Amino acid sequence: MTAPQLEITPQLEIREAREDELTTMLRVTNASYAEFRDGSPDAFWDTYLVNIEETILRAPDTERIAAFLDGELLASVLLCRRPLKGDDPEIRLLAVLPDFRGRGIARQLMDECELRVRRMGKTRVVLHTTHLMSIARHWYERSGYVRFEAIDFCPVPGFLVMGFAKDLRSGPTQSNIE
Repeated sequence: MTAPQLEITPQLEIREAREDELTTMLRVTNASYAEFRDGSPDAFWDTYLVNIEETILRAPDTERIAAFLDGELLASVLLCRRPLKGDDPEIRLLAVLPDFRGRGIARQLMDECELRVRRMGKTRVVLHTTHLMSIARHWYERSGYVRFEAIDFCPVPGFLVMGFAKDLRSGPTQSNIE
């Protein structure tokens, strides 16, 4: 009689990325965002890649949060205390490698960001997305984020980057966001 096989469940760890892990975080983010290249204007995409690198490697007042599965960095997000626009903490560059999507990793990273924002004593968090990221945009909306046009911007003519916000005090309504 053989011993029953035990199924080993991989362990997901969410933590601050170390300095020596930032280049891996950059690679994961670039790989996660590559699918949006073809739908982007060249002027936007080239600038965006530089912005991604600068933000991950050097942005001040930024928490670099990563998800590790059995020690391998496979997803990450930034929580910026100094946002692109406005005064609210901003979630940026949520990235999950394509092979690991649909497992709740993005949700865990977002929950961690929202928890950290609450610990800062803030009641609202913002993020930006584009029409290219329709799956993410709909997921944000289902997660309680509502359009917040006051922080919209166009990095290149004709390319809108849409702002979203979530009130962390209560359920989302447009009136408690504005």
